Amino acid sequence: MLRATDVRYTRSVGIPAFGFSPMCNTHPLLHNHDEYLNKDVFLKGIEIYCRILKSVANLEN
Repeated sequence: MLRATDVRYTRSVGIPAFGFSPMCNTHPLLHNHDEYLNKDVFLKGIEIYCRILKSVANLEN
């Protein structure tokens, strides 16, 4: 199983959390000595996070 986020540490102390890493079409080299991320993938990930944050911030009870 690929673990692309560190959210497992949050869950291990009893805090529910979603693991999300917007790195589509990227070979998993997380924490490798030659870790890299394509610039376009990185910038698209920022766009995705901004949309998620706006949606979550606008939730109403």
